[in-house]
Amino acid sequence: MDRKEKAAILTLFLKNQDESFTKQLMERLDYKQADKLLSILRVNPVYEESNVHSVLDEFRKMAIERTLLFPDDSIIEELQSHLDYLQFNDHVESQEHLFQFLHRMPKERVVSILKNNPPHLTALICYFMDKDSIGPFLDILPKGMVQHVMQLYLEVSPPTDFYLIRLHHYLQNKLTEELQKSNSKNTRKLVRILELTTPAFIDKMLQTIEQSGDTATISVIRENLMTIDDVVLFSQLDGEKIIAAFNNLSDIAALHLQWADDTKAKISTLLSERYLEMLEEEIETVRASITDEAAFDVRKRFIAAIRELQDAKSITKVKDEF
Repeated sequence: MDRKEKAAILTLFLKNQDESFTKQLMERLDYKQADKLLSILRVNPVYEESNVHSVLDEFRKMAIERTLLFPDDSIIEELQSHLDYLQFNDHVESQEHLFQFLHRMPKERVVSILKNNPPHLTALICYFMDKDSIGPFLDILPKGMVQHVMQLYLEVSPPTDFYLIRLHHYLQNKLTEELQKSNSKNTRKLVRILELTTPAFIDKMLQTIEQSGDTATISVIRENLMTIDDVVLFSQLDGEKIIAAFNNLSDIAALHLQWADDTKAKISTLLSERYLEMLEEEIETVRASITDEAAFDVRKRFIAAIRELQDAKSITKVKDEF
């Protein structure tokens, strides 16, 4: 019996339990997948009771294993993937290969991944280790977690070869995901620091990064560095919130002396006529007395005010894509 037939048996069984299931299932499948399944269901197939029991038992075991290994996936998504199995590569990774992969991972990465996933995952990993390796492996985990893991280790059946492959890929993806999150988080911090420094310092820092050959990070930094003229990238409503949060006439005047013409035009649409009249007078006062240090200080505070509003989700995310 092929996998399409198995999917049909399971669909018919669940349909008898809940009429709405078939509709929910079809909504989850793409057109080609749904068509394959419907082509079997349209002929009203009759299956032997032994075949039905066999399919249900197989799916029950699969659902249990998948719930333990991949708790974020729904059973409906599992059923959907039945139709994709025909294209699946049946090569099985060896247990030794998986253990070597885990052994090569930095300990802090292992702990980070396992702490943020159900202890079932750790218990199943223990099955891929020899008895002498389990103790040292568990020693790197928080003590409160170890007892629960060992209890599950004694209760949970080891996964099939298929899930051995899936577990291997799952851990690989998790490791990559953790590294990407870490790199993005660090780059974001660097951007937030750099945009509050002088242009000369920013150029020097970018030159240093460029010398390391990390052109990708330079590109991300350049794309996300906030400047005082980036206020034009926000909507009218967001612009009003920014100005309201930075509502000091002298500061606005100091910024006005540094804004590009397009920015000045944008800001003028956010202010009342009365405020614009007062601003013109204040600009002349500030022009006569402002120092480079004071100009730099007001730029920093303006950018910091924008970021604070973004972090509070009061305005949209602009130049904050990591």
